[in-house]
Amino acid sequence: MKLEKSRSPERSVGRIDKIKEFEKIKTPEELLSFIKDNITYGFVGRNNKKIYAHDEEAMDADFAEEYYLQSPEELLNSKHGVCWDSAELERHWFSKHNYRHKVFFMMFAKEETDLPTHTFLAYEHDHRWYWFEHSFENHRGIHEYASLEDLVDDVKNKHYDYAVKNRKATAEDLKSLWCREYEKPEYGSGAEEFVSNIIDENPGD
Repeated sequence: MKLEKSRSPERSVGRIDKIKEFEKIKTPEELLSFIKDNITYGFVGRNNKKIYAHDEEAMDADFAEEYYLQSPEELLNSKHGVCWDSAELERHWFSKHNYRHKVFFMMFAKEETDLPTHTFLAYEHDHRWYWFEHSFENHRGIHEYASLEDLVDDVKNKHYDYAVKNRKATAEDLKSLWCREYEKPEYGSGAEEFVSNIIDENPGD
């Protein structure tokens, strides 16, 4: 990782130490433990620089205007990110360690919806596929599957169940649940740009 300059020597030292700690991680299990201990669900406002906690009402209200996708370095520095941010930190680690992996985006493809989206990483090891999950707290962990198809189907079902329990999703909504692999996005993208670029990568789907 390339470090950015900081005006605060203390913050700079702390960030360097955290990145050094991250770079010493050797296994997916160590990575999950590190993220669990160091990253809190939330985000940092692009304009107001406010840290939004996951249980804060303003998080949803300000998300469209204030959210931006953090780079792995920015996430390690802020220690607050949503699944979109965590997935890029995970992508960075799995790429660096030469694992075959894929990052997926899920959304309910409907107009005017407040149903949740989710991003997640899957990786292959010894001919098995694993769902690496941190942000989806009820399913946090590393889950093993016989195939990538089984993995994706299971994550979709769990995401739908969450939407039913927490956002009043219906059986009809399940038909619109859209899940696609996507390549590394542009850091700094706003919420609308992030989603639009993924959709544009999959024309006709």
